[in-house]
Amino acid sequence: MRTDALRVSATYAIALLILIGGFYALVLYELVLDDLVKGAIIGFMSAAISFVFTQETAKTTATATTKALMTQAPPGVILDGDGPIEGTL
Repeated sequence: MRTDALRVSATYAIALLILIGGFYALVLYELVLDDLVKGAIIGFMSAAISFVFTQETAKTTATATTKALMTQAPPGVILDGDGPIEGTL
């Protein structure tokens, strides 16, 4: 649980740094940058944040799936490919 909290905290920290850096450039150099450059900065910010959160989601899903697959079924339950067979409890 502790490593999951650290991963989520690091993900939000990275996303926050990306947002701060991008908006820093957009606000301080508002009159200097073209609209095309502003759009590129916003696009790169969005792509980077999407990548970071996608990676975190994939890691979390893989961990949860592994834990679920390693957990044994309760006694008396017969499992097939679709889950417990009716009437086995």
